[in-house]
Formats: sequence, structure tokens, C-alpha cells
Amino acid sequence: MLPTTGKVVLVTGANRGIGKTVAEHLDEAGYCLSLGAREPDSLQAMTRSWDQPRVHFSRYDAQDHDTHCQWVDATVATSTA
Repeated sequence: MLPTTGKVVLVTGANRGIGKTVAEHLDEAGYCLSLGAREPDSLQAMTRSWDQPRVHFSRYDAQDHDTHCQWVDATVATSTA
């Protein structure tokens, strides 16, 4: 795997299925994560025990192109703040 420092991993569909499993494993490995889901509030319960400064939530809908750019922009703004 890649080093965990200086990187942010974007994970789509992070609130269920494969996306959730990937996010859980990356969190355990110590990565900073930007989690995208149609309902980002649904990620709160799942990540309650995670290191919150390493986790960002954003609305992402694969069928809504505007959310793609908004998610990336929000991730960049959060990781450079």
C-alpha cells in the first residue's frame, strides 16, 4: 500500500457495501479519508469511533456531475486548511 502521510483517499459509496468495507480498512491503516455518499449524514454513525480529523464527508452522486467537482473541491479545501 501507499504511505499514509500526505495523502487523502476518496471513497465513493462509503456508507454501504464494498465502499464501506474499503473505507473501514483504509481507516484502520491510518489514511486520511474523504467519504462520498448520496446521504453524507449516514456516515456519522459508521465513523463515530474513527479519528475524526482524518475523515471528511461530502455529498456525492455518480449521476450528478456537479457533485463530482464539489466533492473534490471540498476535499482539497479541507486537506489544505
